[in-house]
Amino acid sequence: MTSIRRVKSLGRIGESKTVRFGGKISDALEKFKQGDTSNYQLVLQQLRDPNIKSSQIMDWFQEVTSLSHLLDQDQNEIVNALLKVRWMEREAEVVSTFRVFVVALVSANSVHLRRVIKSLTQNLVPDSKSNTTQSNHPKVTMEDIFEQIHIVFKELLRIIPRASEPMLAVFSQGFPFIRKPNDSLIWYIKNLLFVTSYQPNMRSAILELVIKNLIDLDAVTHRHEIEMMESIEEIDEEEEISLFQMDEEMQDNEAEIRMKHPLANKLDCAMHILFEYFYQVSYREGELQLQETRKLFREIVHIFDTAIMPVHQLIHVQFVVFYICSLKQSFVESFIEHCWQKVVNPNMPTIVRQTYICYIASLLARATFIPLSTVTACIDLMVGWAHSYLREVTEFISPDVYHCDITRHGTFYSICQATFYVIIFKHEDILKSKLGHKYFHTLNLQHLIVSPLNPLKACLSSVVSLFTSTMRQHQLVYCDTIVERNNRQMLPVVGMATLSVKNPLGSFFPFDPYLLKRSSTFIHPIYKVWEGRSPHCEDDDNDDTNKENMEDQELFDEDDSGIKGSFSKQVPPSPLSPGFQHVTPSPY
Repeated sequence: MTSIRRVKSLGRIGESKTVRFGGKISDALEKFKQGDTSNYQLVLQQLRDPNIKSSQIMDWFQEVTSLSHLLDQDQNEIVNALLKVRWMEREAEVVSTFRVFVVALVSANSVHLRRVIKSLTQNLVPDSKSNTTQSNHPKVTMEDIFEQIHIVFKELLRIIPRASEPMLAVFSQGFPFIRKPNDSLIWYIKNLLFVTSYQPNMRSAILELVIKNLIDLDAVTHRHEIEMMESIEEIDEEEEISLFQMDEEMQDNEAEIRMKHPLANKLDCAMHILFEYFYQVSYREGELQLQETRKLFREIVHIFDTAIMPVHQLIHVQFVVFYICSLKQSFVESFIEHCWQKVVNPNMPTIVRQTYICYIASLLARATFIPLSTVTACIDLMVGWAHSYLREVTEFISPDVYHCDITRHGTFYSICQATFYVIIFKHEDILKSKLGHKYFHTLNLQHLIVSPLNPLKACLSSVVSLFTSTMRQHQLVYCDTIVERNNRQMLPVVGMATLSVKNPLGSFFPFDPYLLKRSSTFIHPIYKVWEGRSPHCEDDDNDDTNKENMEDQELFDEDDSGIKGSFSKQVPPSPLSPGFQHVTPSPY
């Protein structure tokens, strides 16, 4: 068929002539329905031409806008070709015309909504094949391109409120693979988080999507590999530096803060963006926005339950909870209470209860923002539950036989280990008070240690060693006899089964040292690092310990009513009870 030629001049776009083959799109669509695809294919061929002129693109978009009702599901091919045009790199007139076309298209045929969202989402990462540098195109930055895409997203959400559902599905499918370049992942996360600024009801789902994908990245970056690579002297100077820089102030010292492990470096950039986002949501001009931060805290706790907690031995992603808890004292109390209710709920699987207690112990031990009153109140709670559990089960156990049945008593052993772990980190702070020794004696830890359930046998050897040395040094509890007997039982004997597993409980402490460099600026100021001081050494600070401290005086009562603080002393719940009562109003 003979082609039709049309010449058109566009004043603002340029005076160059526009030549179009294939005739009007309406004619091409009509002939396509009749079986003649020649004009239809010519139109598609021109739309796919990367060197197509802006004036011609405007002509196409203006024409198809009036024909949007004809672009049904059978016209997927031409719709796809229109959506793949790099409109966002063109003049403002082209961008405006495209937005009008997209709105008309999805309004007339909602079947194309997901296709439109997918096309836009694919442009949320830098395009290495972009032709923005060509002389016949205006120079635009990536930020300009992303801004135009968000304007279209906002318009789609305005005219189709339910567009958020397919949008989230497309965001999930389009998330860059972990082996993609750094800048693809970082820009994608930044753009997803920006969506929450104009569509707040999508924030929880977007945060969950981002964190789940960072969990996948964290799961393949092993601690020993990161530590080994960071111990290497220097990276070869000729090694390629990441194309994406976090922001201008980080460009100068990029080489110093760049992780040598490539996946750890990628995770570091992503975690830094996430922490920055939390800060921007929570603070306005340096003031904490309590209502908005409380909502964010509830969302993070939900994500923790559904995405973070079920994954064993993460290294870094769980620190989003650590950081959020640091923003407000009531947050950390509510989070601990939330976890404790899971721990003491007998309807929860044992492995889940053990994981929650590991989070409680690690948070109490490592967080510098938790007051000592809260720490001691939590120790009281754990020790009280353990004593109550012993009273429940010892009548069924012979006192002369030392059991270590982790399958039946796993929660008990985990709570005991959590208690020992927190005491290792916090005993010096507690003993600085003149009532510190008295407090430890009220815990009656000796009763737990010499009980028939023999908790020291089920704990990590490192925890047992440090706890035993600490207790011996301060003459609080004597564990050496029990430990020596357990060690003898661990020796291989012919014909006898021994508990030779190094980590019988499968325990891990999720807030072990944070290894990432960039994002550590949000964690290290609120993080307690283990000083590595040998518990066998004599305490050189005894004189300082005996000094009166008014703040410590407030932690303890002279009578045995317990420790003052946010967690008040109470009768320990039964091991079969669902948990303890709320003391302070929970933000969730």
